[in-house]
Amino acid sequence: MSGSDCVRAVADEILKGQILSLADPLSYPGIVIVPIVRVGMPPQIKGKLSRTTLTEYVHKVIVGSLPKNTCGVFVLDSLGDVVAFKLHLDVSTFWERIGFVERLVVEHYKDTRKPIGKDGASARAVAFLMRLKLEGPKGIMSSESDYFAVSRTDLTSELSESTSLLETTAAVLYAAGR
Repeated sequence: MSGSDCVRAVADEILKGQILSLADPLSYPGIVIVPIVRVGMPPQIKGKLSRTTLTEYVHKVIVGSLPKNTCGVFVLDSLGDVVAFKLHLDVSTFWERIGFVERLVVEHYKDTRKPIGKDGASARAVAFLMRLKLEGPKGIMSSESDYFAVSRTDLTSELSESTSLLETTAAVLYAAGR
């Protein structure tokens, strides 16, 4: 199974909502975060959140508002465009690498912009997943500067029929070029 096929399967799983699911969006001026949560995970995580040099507001208020079983996010800008889709299939790995999300929030947060509606943000995330499921990564990339990566836990071996995709794919990352 290729990286593109893995991504399509992961998008399908999020749309089904049995193992991974979209949570309620968090809307702020100029940016919306749509969490992807691990279904059935206990609400607490072990360890502490990583500290960064970014503002306390971003770290405490915005990142602190994410559900504790979050393993990924969609980040939408003030126009409703998906600027990033980051997913780790392990909750603790997502929280260890939360700095990526914090940097995007700082970059796109604008006090002068009106918050985007939560329903519209959810609809945009679902539309993005549908395109990803049907067309693969090339279907969502709008320019050569867009970035898409899939990290597999075992790059050398082929997937067998009995191996679960969600056990072999470690992370998916999409970032729109600016």
